[in-house]
Amino acid sequence: MKNKTRKITGYTIWKGLSPFTDTPIVAVITLESSIEKTGNIPQLAIIDSGDIPPHVLVEFGEDKSVCGTCPHAGGNGCYVQTYRAPYQIWKAYQAGKYPPLPLAWRTERRIRLGSYGDPTAIPLDVLAALGARSASGVLGYTHQWRTCSPDYARFCMASVDTPRERQEAHKLGYRTFRIMPSTVDYKDRLPGEAICAYASAGVSCRHCGACCGSGKGWKGDIVIKAHGVRKNRLRIAA
Repeated sequence: MKNKTRKITGYTIWKGLSPFTDTPIVAVITLESSIEKTGNIPQLAIIDSGDIPPHVLVEFGEDKSVCGTCPHAGGNGCYVQTYRAPYQIWKAYQAGKYPPLPLAWRTERRIRLGSYGDPTAIPLDVLAALGARSASGVLGYTHQWRTCSPDYARFCMASVDTPRERQEAHKLGYRTFRIMPSTVDYKDRLPGEAICAYASAGVSCRHCGACCGSGKGWKGDIVIKAHGVRKNRLRIAA
């Protein structure tokens, strides 16, 4: 009988303690994605590496180790369905299916930081090293922009929910990605905000690349209406 070579679906890029809770977490890059909005690009997931699945942690509001102070964590409106991809990633990690990232690994595609978890949960130099492996750069968002190093603005958009937060983030050097209530019309967006290309024209993140922080020379901000199965739980102001 021929030995079957196990297909590698992802790699472990970092393991350490959460800066939010001082508990063990792990960063895993998955190589393929079927998400229509993002397109098929490698995606970085940050998960609690303990023995409790991510969707159970969310149910009890214990996802702070990877989500920090995000106001939408703990089931309060986040579009990520943790019982799906994050749970599968957690299971695969627990089963030892994600070897360390090879030194020679490179990609032509953009890398999405934080398919689950906040990118600032892992060290800045790890993100920089990962970004250097992509010919197209990275995409990222953080709700920790008030408290993390402002150097994360090179790689991440500040996730903001109000015009006032947008102004605050600008003062710290961030471009912003603002969530509008689903009931508000896009014509009410603020000056300097462009509608997410997927929302306006069906262009995936793979082919857009605007949400790259300040590191690629993009200017202006991005706005999108609340989306996902929990969009009505989002605590945002018009």
